[in-house]
Amino acid sequence: MQPTTPCRPSLRAACAALAAAVLPVVACGPGMPPPAGGPVPPVEDPAAEPAPAPAPRLWLAGAGVEAGTLVLEGPTLAPGTVVEVLDAAGPVGAAEVSAEPPPECDGCPTERFLARTVGEARPFEGSALALHPSTGGLARVVWAEYPSLVTLGEDAVTWAEVDADGDRAVDLELVVWCGSFVPSGCDGRVCEEVCRGTRVLGGGEPADVVCEGFIPDVEDCLPEAEDCVLVEGGCQECGTDCRDIALTVPQAERWATYESEGVRMEVDLEDVLAICREHDEAEVLAWVEAHAGRAPRLDLRAGERELAGQRVALVVAALLERGRARVVDPGSGEPVERLVQMEWFWMGCGGRCRQSGREWRLRVPGEVFFKTTDLYGD
Repeated sequence: MQPTTPCRPSLRAACAALAAAVLPVVACGPGMPPPAGGPVPPVEDPAAEPAPAPAPRLWLAGAGVEAGTLVLEGPTLAPGTVVEVLDAAGPVGAAEVSAEPPPECDGCPTERFLARTVGEARPFEGSALALHPSTGGLARVVWAEYPSLVTLGEDAVTWAEVDADGDRAVDLELVVWCGSFVPSGCDGRVCEEVCRGTRVLGGGEPADVVCEGFIPDVEDCLPEAEDCVLVEGGCQECGTDCRDIALTVPQAERWATYESEGVRMEVDLEDVLAICREHDEAEVLAWVEAHAGRAPRLDLRAGERELAGQRVALVVAALLERGRARVVDPGSGEPVERLVQMEWFWMGCGGRCRQSGREWRLRVPGEVFFKTTDLYGD
């Protein structure tokens, strides 16, 4: 056997360096430290819980104009998202959010989008909801009676209760409340905007809120009938849109006349000129000044035929409001001492078109003989 040759000091240093470079790579025991300067391997905690599933959300669902389409009301979902549809009878089917816009609708909320049914779907039984994420048919909804708009207030009222996971416990509520009021009557108010949203059982602020405005029926503010005194032939003393006008016949040197529905009105020509200047009716003023010297009485209806709009009528209306006119009753041929002036209001186009103005009668009850339109709104 050959004797071992001792390692020289220089060789021992080289061996030590080689061992330091190789051993950490090949060593894999549990007690070995990580490589110097390298990343620390992640440590898995067997007790860690998985990420929670997204909370369920609701949309009100209605049938679209085209077969196989639905209109969902609520916050927008990305096209391609699949929702589960259910009504009081249970699952209806599934629908996929479309990139197409929903059909136009007057008075509908802006938070609307289109979805198309996926696979088999049955007709709705009453109101329906869309739910996301889908539960695979486990979700159920129980509808309550829709709250009366007469009694609806600022506090949210439950319209539907939703079991979102099929465990027979309510998870979400669809709630309704009044978002805005308008005065009605002398001391009342009615709702002019209905809002709805969802909230978790137990309260909290509603989420995914959608509001719809409308034009409610508003009552006039009038005292009780027994508190109103009817002036003979005139307005009730408590009327808010009616007033009696006592007429003062002017002592004029030059007159202007205007006839409407057989009722003749005579006014001082100087009063006409003054009203034109006061109300900046330049066209009427120019016409009157150009024709005033041709006859002792100037027929204002001739100017009305020549001038566009109702400029002449508004001048006459201003004189009637001040009682500066002689008005002849066509029935008796005698001047009257008093006129009845009332306000009128008209609305159409689903509430988008409005007009208002004033009208005059010789007495109440009695037919309107003269009328102006003061305000247009579209």
